[in-house]
Amino acid sequence: MSFRFKTPPMTVQALVLTVTLGGMLWVVLDYFQGRDIQDLFFKELAQELDAQAQINRSLFNQFAEAHAKAAQLIVYQSQFKNYVQRGWQSDHLIEYQAQLPAWLPSASLMRQFFPARFALLLDSEDKPREIYYHLPEPLPAVLKQTNPILVEHSRGQFYMTALEDMPYVLASYTLINDDEQPVATLLLGSPMDSRFLANTQTSASMEGSVIALVNPKNSSIWVSSQPHNVPSGVTVDSLAATYLRTRSSGFFDDGVSDLLAEFVSLIPTKKAYHTARQVLDKAKQQRTVFALVLVVSFAILTFFFARRIRHLSGQIHHFSKDSLGLEETPQIGDEVAVIIQAFERLRESIFSTITRANAIAAGNYNQESHRSEQDQLGRALTNMNNTLQTQAEQLREEQAKLCQANEALQTLNEELEQRVQKRTQDLQTALNTVQKAQKQLVEAEKMAALGGLVAGVAHEINTPIGVGVTASSMLDERVKAFTTLLDSGQLKKTDLRKFLDGVTEISNIILPNLNRAADLIRSFKQIAVDQTSLELREFNVKNYLEEILLSLRPKLKKTKHQLNIDCPTNLELYAHPGHFSQIITNLIMNSLVHAYNEDEGGHLSIEVKFDPERLYFHYHDDGKGISKENLPKIFEPFFTTARGKGGSGLGLSVIYNLVTQNMGGSIRCESKERQGASFYFDIPLRREAEENLDLTTFEKLSNRPLRHEAEEKPS
Repeated sequence: MSFRFKTPPMTVQALVLTVTLGGMLWVVLDYFQGRDIQDLFFKELAQELDAQAQINRSLFNQFAEAHAKAAQLIVYQSQFKNYVQRGWQSDHLIEYQAQLPAWLPSASLMRQFFPARFALLLDSEDKPREIYYHLPEPLPAVLKQTNPILVEHSRGQFYMTALEDMPYVLASYTLINDDEQPVATLLLGSPMDSRFLANTQTSASMEGSVIALVNPKNSSIWVSSQPHNVPSGVTVDSLAATYLRTRSSGFFDDGVSDLLAEFVSLIPTKKAYHTARQVLDKAKQQRTVFALVLVVSFAILTFFFARRIRHLSGQIHHFSKDSLGLEETPQIGDEVAVIIQAFERLRESIFSTITRANAIAAGNYNQESHRSEQDQLGRALTNMNNTLQTQAEQLREEQAKLCQANEALQTLNEELEQRVQKRTQDLQTALNTVQKAQKQLVEAEKMAALGGLVAGVAHEINTPIGVGVTASSMLDERVKAFTTLLDSGQLKKTDLRKFLDGVTEISNIILPNLNRAADLIRSFKQIAVDQTSLELREFNVKNYLEEILLSLRPKLKKTKHQLNIDCPTNLELYAHPGHFSQIITNLIMNSLVHAYNEDEGGHLSIEVKFDPERLYFHYHDDGKGISKENLPKIFEPFFTTARGKGGSGLGLSVIYNLVTQNMGGSIRCESKERQGASFYFDIPLRREAEENLDLTTFEKLSNRPLRHEAEEKPS
């Protein structure tokens, strides 16, 4: 499908706009950037030329100072000493111009070390005797006469002064004999003319640059390095149009001078501006190339972008005609206008279709079909309308069936709820029965342990009571015999002594056995009361542990085990001691039943430590240990590995419940097979909630302090 545009294509429009705006922008930028670049160039050029002028000034000083060094070097030459010591050849002044005098070095050395243009040999009274010069013009007359001021100012240094309106640099050095008396003086000098100034310029100086001496009184050129371009007598201001003045300062860093002059450097303006113009032209060429590249790149991008827009416009028109049945309309404008018109027609058609779809979604299925046969979207919407109308009828029928099924399901649900409620009540009753049975089993376990304790204590008490009864019978017999002797009057002192010794012996037998029985009864009574009562009381932990072990002695004395207690002697608690008794008793009985074989001896240990917040217990035996698969199950109720050996499976479960629930602590077990077992449990010394105090606590609600003489920290 071809399109005719009455307006120019977007590519042409964008190109014209880009060239117009870019040209205007380029002109503005060229003006400002050129001005900035020129200012920057001259600023950099001024800095560079100032640095070069400083170098020229330094070379000027070095060239002048070379006169003083050359004078000293020549005077110390043996050739010079020998010549002046022979005496003077004539009383008249001798002048040399074509050939070198005998008191000067050879020509090769002169070219290398002799910067001066003339040399004067003075006697001890500073009178000129001989003169050597290679100047085209004659020397000033003042140099051919005795002038002690010039010699004095120039001795050992360079001296700048004006002679016959020409600046000169002079340097002298005096030869001293062994008596410290002057013998002769060598005076070197040069006129500071254009040749002198040209020698102070470096090869790196800009082409056409000039250095000059300026008279500060009238700012006129005294002498310059290029007299044909900058002649003497012209003012510096008159050179402003052709030269740039880069440096103006005094130049006498060393030596002595009575010249009133300034050292200046001049740069040709034409040369500087020519260099600046070359830099600006180079920058302008670069900007021009960059601008052309940008314009061409933008034109290419615009062309491809317009091409894509035309392609998209064609696809939209094809879609509108073939899929939506829209009539073709003439296109006016460029590519952007065409695609906007196409999108507008497409938007109207889609909105119309959305309106019909919303009506169908709202349940209005009586939508008339229209548009041409090419309106695929309209045909699809009509087909969907018919299909939805048919499905709506089917849904109404299914809805009626679902209502009936829902009523039946609701009835069945009510029956199920009644059944579930009845089953829940039955399960709750069974759970209560199981919990009650479990509590009874635990109490039975406690009573069984208490019964075993009673049997063992009764057996243990039988021995000291029997010994006491036997000793009492013997005491009764001896008392009767003693009474008979006393009544018969046959009592002797030996009989009394014998009777008293016997009574003492029998008393020593009766008293320890009765004390032993009393300790067993008291220990049994306290342990039994603590295990069957939940009453709080204050007790010493170590003493109570020893009472527990005393009550277990009937069980322990039948074995070869050794039991050690490591507990602070001053640790006193206010708590339920029955829980401690139950825990320690179950741990020891668990080791006796499971950890060792018959007739096997072992070591059992109980370690107690504490800090201000918690109490720590560590119980250990070195028996068989617990396998890896059984270790996670040891605290489960009714789990035992010695079912046929008297194990009930409740001992460790009771310990776990006492520590975690009644005492608010934690317990864990570490064990490996054939390496024994260790039980660690810790309990708080203070309970935060009052409801936990009805079972166990280690302090009263009033925060009764833990009594001990010195605090001990667990390791």
